[in-house]
Amino acid sequence: MLSVATWVAWLTDTLWLASLSNTYIPMAPLSATCFLLITAGLTTHYHSRKYQWVVLVIVALLGLFSINVLLTVSGIPGFAIEDKLLPNGSAPMFGLVPLGRMSPITAFLFLLCCFALLFLTRTGKWSRVTSGIFSVIAFFSTLIVLVGYLYNTPLLYGQTTIPIALTTGIGFLALSLGLIIANGVRSFPLFLFYGERTYARLLRGFLPLTAFLVLSSGAFQIYLRNRFFSNEALIISTVAIGAIIIVTIVTVYLSRFISAQIDRVEAEKRRLLSIIEATLDLVMIYNAHGAPLYFNKSLSALLKLQPNQSLNAMNIKNLFAENSLREFEQTGLPVAKKDGAWKGESTLVVTGGRELEISHIILYHEGTNKEEGYYSSVMRDISELKAYQYKIEVVNKQLQAKNEEIEEFVYAVSHDLSEPLRMVTGFLQLTDKKLHHTLDKDTRQYMDFALGGARRMDTMLKDLLDLSRTGTQQIKFSRCDLNTIIKEAVENLGPAIKQSNAVVTIQPNLPEINGYHSNLMRLFQNLIGNAIKYSGDRTPEVTITGVDSGPYYQVSIRDNGIGIAPEFYHDIFKVFKRLHTASEYSGSGIGLAVCKKIVEAHGGRIWVESEKDKGSIFHFTLLKPDQ
Repeated sequence: MLSVATWVAWLTDTLWLASLSNTYIPMAPLSATCFLLITAGLTTHYHSRKYQWVVLVIVALLGLFSINVLLTVSGIPGFAIEDKLLPNGSAPMFGLVPLGRMSPITAFLFLLCCFALLFLTRTGKWSRVTSGIFSVIAFFSTLIVLVGYLYNTPLLYGQTTIPIALTTGIGFLALSLGLIIANGVRSFPLFLFYGERTYARLLRGFLPLTAFLVLSSGAFQIYLRNRFFSNEALIISTVAIGAIIIVTIVTVYLSRFISAQIDRVEAEKRRLLSIIEATLDLVMIYNAHGAPLYFNKSLSALLKLQPNQSLNAMNIKNLFAENSLREFEQTGLPVAKKDGAWKGESTLVVTGGRELEISHIILYHEGTNKEEGYYSSVMRDISELKAYQYKIEVVNKQLQAKNEEIEEFVYAVSHDLSEPLRMVTGFLQLTDKKLHHTLDKDTRQYMDFALGGARRMDTMLKDLLDLSRTGTQQIKFSRCDLNTIIKEAVENLGPAIKQSNAVVTIQPNLPEINGYHSNLMRLFQNLIGNAIKYSGDRTPEVTITGVDSGPYYQVSIRDNGIGIAPEFYHDIFKVFKRLHTASEYSGSGIGLAVCKKIVEAHGGRIWVESEKDKGSIFHFTLLKPDQ
């Protein structure tokens, strides 16, 4: 707006528009042109990255104009740009000042703004900082110019050369502020004023106030001098009194704010200290040399320190056992300094030489310019936990040994019983074959019962051995494709599927899971086989689907069979638990128990949803590969 007003003033010969007063020199036309150019460049940069070349052209033109003015003032011939811009018949002088000529101070300020705008368009690491530095230099240089005008000190706005116009100074004040704002609140210098930190709040309060007092006091002096009285001592006294009143009001406000900040920090400190003192955890603060700065009550009580005992003669390195001290110095402290924190376990040596197992967290706290960084340790007594863990490990080893004994026993029993059972079965078959035609009806029925029972016992022994081995082998899991596993299970059940005309529908693109291929294939084979077996009079229809369930993948196998009553939901997974007689459905009652062991060995669980005569849905979960 100042630039447009300046051009209107020169074209209509009303130069007070370009100077805001008949007593000040007007802004030069070249200055107004440069202001328009740099405003256009700043606007283009702010609104469109697509036309950055326009900004660079504008920066080049401004730099050329500014350097040309500086060369001309220095006595080096340059281009007569300003003569082309001055309207015909313009007055050559304003008192002793060349009228319509750009001041070298103006040219210097334009160069600063050019550099600020140029670095503002760059994306380098230090570009924003450099742009901010040039903008700040331009801002404070402009303040010096305005102070010169307001306090009637021509030396500050170019007494020994061509003075800079007051309107030009105002334009540069707005322009430099615009460049600073365009640089962003996260860059220099606005980041100093941004946020809720105390120094940022103080800068936001004091710096604008200082600038306002300096400029308003000068303007107030001019106003008093022109309107009321010319006594300089009285003018200065009046301005000083006004400044004192304003400073007092603002200081009272800021002191209340600072006091509130300090009170809040102290209250927070007391609250945190009360928590640290009340906790059963052991807390200590120390410097990089191991000199303790603070022990909380729990640690002081453990070390049997007196309430007023000095910590100066102590070193926290003496608190650790030899192996823990080595890890503390070589691993804990360096990692905490690098990453901010370290977690591990250590052994403390407390009063009486007793060793104490602890979980240990070391935190590193950055120091300021005047003090070095320091560390804090939060420790917890885990001696009892370690003892429990040891007991659990012992019990687990005992259980593992018992399981191996049971497995060996079951295998031995199954193997040893199978031999006499096969002999009984064989002799029964021979007897039946030899005497079949001589036996009466009742005796033949008794022989059939005996043979059927022997065959069922043989099947039960084989299934029992199979159950004992399921989930007990030391197997390394790997990625398994469910699509491949289900395909193999369906192929194994081919005869049963063909005989019953069963329809098996499988959701496409099932994922990979973490498991053991052969056991998973048995799991699907058992569940699909049960769905076909227990279909009743219906044509079996089996649907296999899967859904994502957090760290697990949930598989569901739905059938249209005879269903299961709710009271038997848990019983069906027990060993030898049958809901039907052997004459109705064959089997030993171990299949679902095997399924349960396979699923649990894979870290999942299995359950059923069903209604009598309305089919069943068996759900089970399997871990994803990345879990």
